[in-house]
Amino acid sequence: MKTTLKIEGLHCPNCARNLQSELCKIKDVSDLSIDVVKGEMSFDSKNENIEQELLNAIMSTGKYS
Repeated sequence: MKTTLKIEGLHCPNCARNLQSELCKIKDVSDLSIDVVKGEMSFDSKNENIEQELLNAIMSTGKYS
């Protein structure tokens, strides 16, 4: 299932790459991409609960919401 989430506080491509590298390590996440201009992250997952796990990982950085 393809899902798109808004990410606030992400302003540069380098930060997006770093965040994407970390989030891709999460089990059941595939085809993850981050669009800095739109402030969006999209990904595929068969796990219905993965959205909360990704949000927790993003929030744990203390930089994005």
